[in-house]
Amino acid sequence: MRLGISTAQLRERKTELRNRLGPRRYAELTGTASRRRLSPRAKLFLGGMGIAAGTLGILLVIANVFAGEEGEEAPARPVSSESPTATALLPPSLVAVGGREYLDLGILIVSGSSDPGPVGTVFNRVGLASIELRATSYLATSAFATWEVVSASRTDAFLRGTFGDRQIDLSVYTQRPGGVLRPVAAGVGPLLEIDSANGYPFPATLILIATEGGRPVEARLRDDGSLLLATAPLGGGFVVDSYTGSALDVSAARPFGKLPTNVATTIRNGCNGAPPAPHPRAGTVSCRVAWSRANRGFTAPVEGTFSCAGPRSLRFEGGGVRLDFLLVGQFPIAFACEPSTVAAGENIVPDGEWVIVASIDGVGEVAIAVALDGQVFVGEIRGDAACPCLPRPT
Repeated sequence: MRLGISTAQLRERKTELRNRLGPRRYAELTGTASRRRLSPRAKLFLGGMGIAAGTLGILLVIANVFAGEEGEEAPARPVSSESPTATALLPPSLVAVGGREYLDLGILIVSGSSDPGPVGTVFNRVGLASIELRATSYLATSAFATWEVVSASRTDAFLRGTFGDRQIDLSVYTQRPGGVLRPVAAGVGPLLEIDSANGYPFPATLILIATEGGRPVEARLRDDGSLLLATAPLGGGFVVDSYTGSALDVSAARPFGKLPTNVATTIRNGCNGAPPAPHPRAGTVSCRVAWSRANRGFTAPVEGTFSCAGPRSLRFEGGGVRLDFLLVGQFPIAFACEPSTVAAGENIVPDGEWVIVASIDGVGEVAIAVALDGQVFVGEIRGDAACPCLPRPT
């Protein structure tokens, strides 16, 4: 009968027996020690141990018969790649907020305060979530979500989590000078510590932005520190202010051309601020678009005129709209060209980093913003405020 014990296993048992008995006792039991007179007590002890040694010897003989020639070892047993301490994540529940469905990923932010109550004051927008912390807090995993810290500094961190077939990237920012991120010793539970005050008399604000495959995903925080994640990325028709995360209302604006949305392009809808008096539009906020590193140009929506408006600016005019493309960054380029007619659908403006300003005949400078699918809008654009701006530091 085959015992199912490999040579390697028998060697382990021999080693274990040698360690338990000591080299001298082991040598005596296996017959390798020199003969000497034994006391009656030793004879009784060795008699009992002899039974174990005899059994071991039988196992060795049987194993050698089935193991083949001397020096030939049985194949090693496969080692499981699963960690014995790994715990399967619980499936997140679905919750509805404002008519939209979200996955409840459990607690992400844990307060270090002993006082009961919320972790902080939450502000949720379609493009970002923020929380003004009450005390020093910690970023942590939950039973529904495990986050990996891909990179981290004193003011920002990049986390990655996998949920089924979805891979979510979570960008975390602290608002200076109040907040500082610090690593936590490995294996203690939390991922990062957020020093709320850092010696300042006001709390820090933590900002979270979620993406999936580079596309924005709406993430919402609750005041208990739990994270809700939309079941799908935002659609291309969304227009989001890149600095406040607010959804912009472009229903009163005019679609006017498209910008590329490939991986070589970065588009940010930004705020130009409100001009002071005595400007005729004093107090009225306008928006500009920062369009960076496109590898093909703006698609003209109508027939118009393309010209050089200055050594580092280009202009498109058509359909009563004027777009000025202002070159920024360290590009050693100077434009000099005669005005030319371009057809609708033609791509204009070379590769570079640009700020785009829009004007409409009879109105002057107006807001301009770009949807996630690259559609450009000009005219009246509103969000939580008229093209909202982040407050300037004082």
